[in-house]
Amino acid sequence: MTNEEFKCWINGFLTLTSDDSFNLRQYKIIKNHTELVKAITGHLTSDILNFLVQLESMIHKQGFISISDFKDCVKFMQTN
Repeated sequence: MTNEEFKCWINGFLTLTSDDSFNLRQYKIIKNHTELVKAITGHLTSDILNFLVQLESMIHKQGFISISDFKDCVKFMQTN
């Protein structure tokens, strides 16, 4: 999976969810996909790294990530 493919995947992940928030398990799924990107390409782009930092901060502060916060992070990642 490349960095661009990850961005497409995360959009699909967001589109297909019917949840109001993401929990730690779902965060780990996202994190595992970024590890796949690193294994294939050798690096993550800065926008994906910033995306992960934002998600990690939210999950550690609140124990979950609201869908609205998640959408904001995804939008930010796509514009950079």
